Amino acid sequence: MQLHRLAGIVGSDCTLPPIEATEVRRYSGEVIQNDNPEMVESFTSIVDLEGRLWGMERLFNPIPSPMWAGARVHHVVWTEPTQESGAIEGRAERVWWTLESGLREGSNVSGSWPSDAPGGELDWQLGDDEFELAWVPADDQRALVAPVDAGALAGRWEVPMQSQLTDETAWLEIEASGRACIEMSPWYEPPGACHFEGRIDAPDGEHGLIDFEFARPEESPGAPHRGRGWLTDGPDGLELILVGDGGFGLMAHPEP
Repeated sequence: MQLHRLAGIVGSDCTLPPIEATEVRRYSGEVIQNDNPEMVESFTSIVDLEGRLWGMERLFNPIPSPMWAGARVHHVVWTEPTQESGAIEGRAERVWWTLESGLREGSNVSGSWPSDAPGGELDWQLGDDEFELAWVPADDQRALVAPVDAGALAGRWEVPMQSQLTDETAWLEIEASGRACIEMSPWYEPPGACHFEGRIDAPDGEHGLIDFEFARPEESPGAPHRGRGWLTDGPDGLELILVGDGGFGLMAHPEP
């Protein structure tokens, strides 16, 4: 008799994986805006045991800061498991989690991932802009770190950001117990505080999967962000990626 995990992310519905769990695998791809070959951004993602895709656009810097004023704010994307027909649905949101106002701008996505195809595709529309995403198995000299647990992730992580004119740095602190804190750039009020509090756990850590939840503390409340994460290792070192709802997406590297 095959055993299944009963516990899910704290605060979310408990969903059992299928009898034959999906192989956890990393994927990469591209997002093209308005069918313009000059408006293409790279995309990185993972598929979990339930067959859900979690991913984000990389852009030049991992995430834009609250001061971002550019014309291109990148997206996080997550989907439900692919249907037997090959149809796939989900959600794409612009990465606005850093904003004090808690803006959550997104759109439903739809596409296909046939069972006999190595990759799939999605499309969505935000305002007057149309986006198309296509992905295939990753081939980027990076390897998924598995097994992984909160203890292995414990430490201080640098989160590169970008303001309107200069580069910025936020910090992600993870304790061995799983408690986690995000300290934003010095101009983020109040300076030096834990601006996002939460937990990082790995109930599916043997497969390299991470669960997380972050919320603003009481003095700056907001709906919590929940999602999946993974850790990779490659020629340029470790990279931690977290993708969740509410436009939450970050990439972090161990403190130099």
